[in-house]
Amino acid sequence: TQNLIFPVTVALSQTFIKADGKDVALTPGMTATVEIRTGRRRVIDYLLSPVRETTSTAGHER
Repeated sequence: TQNLIFPVTVALSQTFIKADGKDVALTPGMTATVEIRTGRRRVIDYLLSPVRETTSTAGHER
């Protein structure tokens, strides 16, 4: 399985998150795992749609 990594720039609405009941500062250089929504579809949905279409019609006659 190939992991896709994309560099992005984000703007935060707050500079701290709660972790184990404590405030943890969010600082530049921290890594994150995110889902980017483009309209109503996530990027992964867009990338997987050809595969889903193929598997949904697999085994059907035309």
